[in-house]
Amino acid sequence: MEVYDKEAVSPGYWFVAPYEEVAQKDASPAWNAPHIYDNNGDLIWSGAPMFNGFSTFDFRVVNVLGKPMISLIIPHDDNAVILDETYNVYKKISPGPDRLEIGMTSLDIHEFMTSDNGTKALYLTRNRRDATKENSKVIGYDGNCFAVYSGFSEMDIETGEVVMAWDAENHIGLDESVVTQVPVKKRCSRPGAPWDFLHGNSVDKFPNGDYLISGRRSSAIYKVSGTDGSIIWRLGGKKSDFELPVEFSGQHSAKVVSYNDTHTLISLLDNAYGPGDPQITNEASRGLLLALDTTSMVVELVTEYKHPDGPDHYATGQGNMQMLPNGHAWICFTELALHTEYDVNGTLIMRAEFEAKVRNYRSWKLPWVGQPSQPPDVYSGAVVNEGTTHTVVYMSWNGATEVSEWHVYATNARGKKRRLIATTPRRGFETSVWAREFANHVLVEAVDADGKKLGESRVFATVLPPLDPGVPWLEWAMSNSLITFFGGILVCVFAASVAYGAWFSIQRAPFSRWRKSKEVYEPVSKADRENVDFEDVDISSEDAWESPQSGLLGEKDGV
Repeated sequence: MEVYDKEAVSPGYWFVAPYEEVAQKDASPAWNAPHIYDNNGDLIWSGAPMFNGFSTFDFRVVNVLGKPMISLIIPHDDNAVILDETYNVYKKISPGPDRLEIGMTSLDIHEFMTSDNGTKALYLTRNRRDATKENSKVIGYDGNCFAVYSGFSEMDIETGEVVMAWDAENHIGLDESVVTQVPVKKRCSRPGAPWDFLHGNSVDKFPNGDYLISGRRSSAIYKVSGTDGSIIWRLGGKKSDFELPVEFSGQHSAKVVSYNDTHTLISLLDNAYGPGDPQITNEASRGLLLALDTTSMVVELVTEYKHPDGPDHYATGQGNMQMLPNGHAWICFTELALHTEYDVNGTLIMRAEFEAKVRNYRSWKLPWVGQPSQPPDVYSGAVVNEGTTHTVVYMSWNGATEVSEWHVYATNARGKKRRLIATTPRRGFETSVWAREFANHVLVEAVDADGKKLGESRVFATVLPPLDPGVPWLEWAMSNSLITFFGGILVCVFAASVAYGAWFSIQRAPFSRWRKSKEVYEPVSKADRENVDFEDVDISSEDAWESPQSGLLGEKDGV
């Protein structure tokens, strides 16, 4: 992480979701999960325990019914999840085929947001279907081209009712795609994957109810009517309605920054590297802030945000750009999960990336207040130093954003009696403190900047060091009155048991010898054996091996 102007960096938390692959069959390591970081690059929350190592996408803060929550897409489950400020699931949204009138059954990984003051969920969709012969003719295909139709849906969050469902069929032609390197017959015919001619990768909503959708494989951005679904205008691509000052291609994350009746301000990540022809359209990927005059249909370049590593560096297939409230730009360039912030002039003021070679589809910088429902985690261990036993306590609280200070208490096993033994400011995700005395049990309190208690842990027993005669451990043990008292009782009981056993053995030995001398061995004669009736017992039955106890072994509660 490099900060070039610390005072200029915007407040907020980083919402990142590094991933391994989209269509996972098996879970991945803990890094493959949604995470929240602060402006110092310190971890605030990890969703690894919650999402079991499956890839997540478009992890961000959303407005739900006027309240900030966080959302993400899980391709493995084909749904989106909304979490409240306690990190508990508020709602799962899955667009089933019974809900969508025109058959869009797959939730796209690129976008999930809320609209209309948090009352609706707005997300991208995908559907595979045969194009009509009429629509297929525009690319010279004789038949029904097998294609992917990108679209979007808007759903009432509370009722689950889809209030808007749209896709590109009959609105965006197959001939608008810039991916034409493969012969048309191979693109369109089965068997094989359908032709993803548009590849929608972002959707947004205008204040007047229209929509903005980005097509990566058409290198164009479309304004869609919220009334009848028609295309109002195209920006870029083969059929642009605007005169452009710069060319962009393979773009991502087109967003409406501001809007009025004559002008629209749009931000986007120009990948400048796409699957189409030509593949490269600029010396490097960049962010663009564009002002559209929708009366004269001309575009002005407001700000360009250049790739921090210079020419020949590209976000080859992913990434996003976000305009912050203070006019700064936050851009994710994907490779090494590179996250950057630029000031209003397009000057780089911060960059951060993972040391591991991981990818991150999108990242966001947003305000957030997390108040976990789970208590803080604690580890307490005893350390002997120069004849004195100390207690070292480690504490963390996954997802808590408001902790300013930790208070550590010595207590009993039930946590009824408490004595403050240490205080320390929060330092990163996990904070440690060294108490100068030994505590059998500890609990910790999390306190905010105003001294208000936010929560407390359960009681944790202190882990003792291993018994080692070479260190003052035994001296400490012998100096503990409770240990010596109960230890003495155990020694006395053990000694009495040994003594009684020895005495009983000595007293019993002569009697045993005398009894054995009276016993005479008398073998059983053949005649006696023949007169005895022996019962044949079948021990092959399963009943012969049935345990006297019944029940399910290893059964655990369902989650």
